[in-house]
Amino acid sequence: SSGSFVGYTSPLAVTAVDFNGDGKTDLAIATQYRVRISLGDGAGNFSAPVDFGAGHPYYSITAAYINNDTALDLACAGGYMNCAWVFYGDGNGSFSAPQNVPADSNVIDVVCGDFNFDGSTDLVTADKSNDEISEFYGDGAGNFGAPVNFSVGDGPVAIAKANLDGNAFPDLVVVNQFACSVAVLQNNLGNFSQPQYFQLDSFPHDVVVADFNNDGLDDIAAVCNLTNLDSGSVNLLINCSSTEINETENKKTELVISPNPCFQDFSIKGLPFPNKIFEISIFNILGKKVFEKISVLPAEKFSVANFSPGIYLVKISTEENVYEQKIVVQ
Repeated sequence: SSGSFVGYTSPLAVTAVDFNGDGKTDLAIATQYRVRISLGDGAGNFSAPVDFGAGHPYYSITAAYINNDTALDLACAGGYMNCAWVFYGDGNGSFSAPQNVPADSNVIDVVCGDFNFDGSTDLVTADKSNDEISEFYGDGAGNFGAPVNFSVGDGPVAIAKANLDGNAFPDLVVVNQFACSVAVLQNNLGNFSQPQYFQLDSFPHDVVVADFNNDGLDDIAAVCNLTNLDSGSVNLLINCSSTEINETENKKTELVISPNPCFQDFSIKGLPFPNKIFEISIFNILGKKVFEKISVLPAEKFSVANFSPGIYLVKISTEENVYEQKIVVQ
């Protein structure tokens, strides 16, 4: 069956997340003039929309934990207002007035993630008129630093974070509409590489990343319109990168998290230099740091009893190296 909503003037983007913590998926809709929230009942029905941030344009929308509390927030691209907008959630489905994060010209898209692995959420915007992306480091309290700009090509209109090389640092994929290309930027603790370019069909305007061939690395799918809106294509780019180095390193160190999946706690075995201090951090699937500890006990057990079920990334730092491994909490 299908349905539609009325009263959504000039809708431009949508995201679906549980904003009020009732276990039911809600909707956040970015429109030309406001952000609208409709709460779901778990049976496919949604409440009448509640408006936030009236009077501003919102070209894209994404949900993330931006100020390190337990409530999901929203980030939107501000288009010709040359900014990103951030709405802070209260955990009950309501949001603050939008915070203006000044960016470069004509911000078409925004993505959130902990790009420098400091435990706080950062923003990256696609600035169409300046042919750049802008990275804003967050401090976890809702403040952002001055933008760090990266040239990516002619007319960036869509941006996504991805795992392209098998490490724990989120990379970026940017679609350039006028250059008919996708730019790939690999991440080293927030310092992005020079972009690699891959040609696309005419007029690309959106992108999604996922592991389409189950090799552990994200691939790219870009939507392109050719000569008119009646014809077009989806360009699929399969990631040919090798994870041999990472796999060899893990095999060499014989790093084992046990048990995995885990219910109450886990321990780490096989760490080199077991008598040296190491730091352990655990991140949830949205990139939020949920646990951190400095430990000198190689056989110590780490509790996950208060974690929600799901997939987590464990990052272990020794004096010599950094190791990452995924765990499943049940």
